[in-house]
Amino acid sequence: MAHKCRALVLFCMDYRLNRQLFAFLDHEGLLAGGADIVRLAGAAKNLARPASEAVFHFVMEQIDTSRRLHHIDTVYLVNHEDCGAYGPEDIPDSNQELQVHRRDLLAGAKIVEEAFPGITAHPCFMWLDGRCQAVT
Repeated sequence: MAHKCRALVLFCMDYRLNRQLFAFLDHEGLLAGGADIVRLAGAAKNLARPASEAVFHFVMEQIDTSRRLHHIDTVYLVNHEDCGAYGPEDIPDSNQELQVHRRDLLAGAKIVEEAFPGITAHPCFMWLDGRCQAVT
């Protein structure tokens, strides 16, 4: 029996955003429509500037598995404010922080869409209070 869900969501592992993640899923209609969730520190940074080739391949493999088994057509890349994976960059809580995330989110979206034709990537940035905006 084939299982289908709408999307895969790549989200940070940060426990501070558990409630916000479910609110995001609900807002996007993914609680009812189904979503595979991959939680990994740094989220889109693991595509744009991975710490290792193994980490990059892990994320890509998860997307491919979701595509093959659950027939997704959308990947949400969600980075967040005050992410520890970005901590060493010493740019917390600033416009510069948002620009670094924007660069990684857009690069990650491009990587996903080029590797998986037919899948649309939606890069998003979330604040700790749960506000979330599409990144363009």
